[in-house]
Formats: sequence, structure tokens, C-alpha cells
Amino acid sequence: MRKLTGIFHIVLNIHRITIGEEITLAMGLSLGSDPDVNMSLLPYSQTVVQTRATALQTLLGSRVTDPHPALTKQEQQALNDLSFALISDANEIARQANEVAKGDRVKFETIVNRIGLHPKKSQAKHIRIFEVRPAGKGSVHIILPDEKQFGNPTYIIQHGITTQEGLLPNTWNEKLPLGNAEAFIEGMQSGSILAIRYAVWVIPSHKKTGSTGKTLIAPTSKTAVDTGATPQKMVTLLPTNKQGKIAITYGVNYYHFSDAIYVIVP
Repeated sequence: MRKLTGIFHIVLNIHRITIGEEITLAMGLSLGSDPDVNMSLLPYSQTVVQTRATALQTLLGSRVTDPHPALTKQEQQALNDLSFALISDANEIARQANEVAKGDRVKFETIVNRIGLHPKKSQAKHIRIFEVRPAGKGSVHIILPDEKQFGNPTYIIQHGITTQEGLLPNTWNEKLPLGNAEAFIEGMQSGSILAIRYAVWVIPSHKKTGSTGKTLIAPTSKTAVDTGATPQKMVTLLPTNKQGKIAITYGVNYYHFSDAIYVIVP
């Protein structure tokens, strides 16, 4: 006999929304009172959730709308605190809503929508931020922001082992150029501290404009053109000359690394 279970879950998809969207979600929740949910049983009150959202927004300032900001250690901790509070409260709300709904999906959705946990369709394009995932003992999986909207990117990763967070390695490994935004680093000692930094070269779509020598940079993505997208500091649009060729000035550093990101090796 097939077993059917009328228990519903709240899927926040926090990993798929931007930080700005997460703050908006937190500020829009109604956690003060509800006829079907005992808000006093929530792990985090509405005041705590909104205070954490406000603190994160204050730390980021105008960068809160950046789809993939490079977060400082303090900003990352504030984001973690807010995400943990939202997930914890959502789990308790789902438990109580299921007790009331008793397998009635419409009733369940009515409760969670009233509180402000509205279903959200996945974005057509998943905008990624820098992410490091464990990939087995002594290994990590690095995922960089996807910068294809600006042209043809080459991702440069550099890493090294250090003795503490905030301290740069005495020796960086060779720069590793990649054609995509993901890589694995293996063979490290478990528990060591890995420092990672990255830069991105973008070879733009370009063309000659004749006698003026002016080069038109034309991002391949229509969205980037329409929205006026601006590269982050670690994204370098390589310059071109009037012949439409890449032109590097001698003695000038033509790309910029991100701040170092520190990871405990699993």
C-alpha cells in the first residue's frame, strides 16, 4: 500500500535569494501574533529577527543591493545570524501550521502566507556569491561569482595556508587561471586555515571605430547593457586599442584581487 503523508514544509530558498531580498523577507514577517500559531514558542521573536535584519542592512549600507558582495567576516556572521533565525522560526511555524491544517494544504498555505512566508518562484538566473563547500577530508569546493554578463571571463584563484584568520599567507601558491567559476582544492591538512583570493579578467566583445581610435565595449549580455551593470573591483574589463586588440600598459597592474577569504579545511 502506498503511504501518503499530509505534512507540508516551508522552503525559504535562502541560498537562492539575494541578501537584500532576505532582509526584505525578514522585515515583512508578522511574528507578533496569529490565531493559529503561538508566537511565544518561536525560537526568535519578531524584534530579534528585525533587529538582526537591520544590523545586517546597516553593515552593508549601499552594498545591500549588490547581487554578490564580497563580505567581511563581520558581515558574513551577521548574515548567518539572520538566516539561522529565519530558518529556525520557519521550522516552528511549519510544525504548528501542520497541526492545525491536518493535511489540508490550502489551510497550511493560508497560515504561512498570513505570517508573510509567501511562496517565491526560483529566479530565472541564480546569482551566485563566493561560496566554499567541504568536499571531503582535506578538500574544499570553491564557487566564484559568475561574471559572464560582462563578456568572456577568466577566473584567477590564488590560495595559501596561514596560521590565523586575518593574517595573509607567507607564501601564495601559483595563480590558477580557470575558464569557469568553480574549482576544487585538495591535499590539505584537516583543520588548517586556507586563505583564498580571486580576480577575474574579462575579454570584452569589441570593435574598431575607425580613425578616432575610440573603442566600444559591448557586453555580450543584453541584460548587462540594459541595466548598466557595473563590474566589481575584482572584475577587470581588459582595455583595447583602436585596432580592437587587448592593450596592456607596461608596469601597470591590470587586474585586482578580492580581499582574502579564510576557510577552515574540513
